[in-house]
Amino acid sequence: KQQEQSIADSDKAIEQMEGLLETLAAEIKALQEGIKALDKSVTEATEQRKEENEEFKALMAADSMAKEVLGWAKNRLNKFYNPKLYTAPPKRELSEEESITVNMGGTLAPTPAPAGIAGTGIGAFVQIRAHSQSNKVAPPPPPETFGPYTKKGGETNGVIAMIDLLVKD
Repeated sequence: KQQEQSIADSDKAIEQMEGLLETLAAEIKALQEGIKALDKSVTEATEQRKEENEEFKALMAADSMAKEVLGWAKNRLNKFYNPKLYTAPPKRELSEEESITVNMGGTLAPTPAPAGIAGTGIGAFVQIRAHSQSNKVAPPPPPETFGPYTKKGGETNGVIAMIDLLVKD
């Protein structure tokens, strides 16, 4: 009888172990599927972050270019309205050949005028009609003025302050 009981106990233990094995196998399978889903979401998140990073880099490049253009505009306005704040562009360094030409009393060939906005491929806007000779009618007389020209000092700072605000933002 003892052997039958030990066999029955062993059968119960085997059934419990088989049930435990099936449960563990199901848990392992669920965990593996969870890992695969997590890997897929990590890959998608990585791709999304790469795209966002590219957009951010493009935005920052455009932002820095806009700040540079606004700086040029501000400097140009300062040239006219606040000459003390104007900073002249750096003088071009002469090559060895050009410096020899200048030292010998010669003159350099003129440099071409910049056309358009640098680095953007946008050409200059040119008014063709202003150069045409076909319009030979005399212009009308100038309108009457209200008095002599007086310089306005404070109003010009508004545009420069707006440019500063744009650069700050």
